[in-house]
Amino acid sequence: MRSIIPTQIEVIVAVNDSKRKVQWYSSGKELSGTIGRYNLRMACHYKMRSGKIKQYSLLCPYVLGFDLTFE
Repeated sequence: MRSIIPTQIEVIVAVNDSKRKVQWYSSGKELSGTIGRYNLRMACHYKMRSGKIKQYSLLCPYVLGFDLTFE
């Protein structure tokens, strides 16, 4: 997290091969789901001027309401 610039928002996305279809869901502060053959997990972080890093909820009603598996 050293690379986060103070007072900027960073959205971090982990992309992995998916072994199975997973519906999109929010686990509080992260958003996860499957698109095609890939599983995505996204999180939002903010680094304050003091250097403290806070994780905020990442909201996206669009992705939670649609099936994006492209079958």
